[in-house]
Amino acid sequence: EALNAFEESVLHAQSAKLPLLAATTRTNAARALLRLGQPVNSRIALDVALDYLKDVPVSRDKSLGLIGIALTYQRLLPLLPQEHDPLVLRAAGALQEAASVAEQQGDRRTRSYAIGYLGHLYELEFRMDEALQLTRQALFTAQSADAPESLYRWQWQLGRQLAATGQLDQ
Repeated sequence: EALNAFEESVLHAQSAKLPLLAATTRTNAARALLRLGQPVNSRIALDVALDYLKDVPVSRDKSLGLIGIALTYQRLLPLLPQEHDPLVLRAAGALQEAASVAEQQGDRRTRSYAIGYLGHLYELEFRMDEALQLTRQALFTAQSADAPESLYRWQWQLGRQLAATGQLDQ
């Protein structure tokens, strides 16, 4: 029922020329498909959602949409091992674009999330030098944005990454 409702919402969003709403609805459908055990269909829905966002002007909502898509791609990684590299590239690209859009908007809080999640993605890929650099950037950006709700997340992530690289004193 949810998938039918999402499909109907996408049609209405398209006819009303609301690409952000269409992208959000497709992302939500992808999450529902994931919960239903349909990772291939979930990936297809995410690809379409990402395509819809190309028509969305620079805004905080666009950044958040890109972050949501990237995090869902990341959830697909263990379920679609044969598509690992393309999924990582899609997730990383969406997060980099989200960071860029947030920077254009002067939205440090959203930029912190985009960079921090990218640091986590690199951590999962064992690219620890890049992961540490991005996580430190996310931490600094969150501090400058006075975003205490995300500081704990990036501090915890940084600590985990430092421990994984044997830098326990830091």
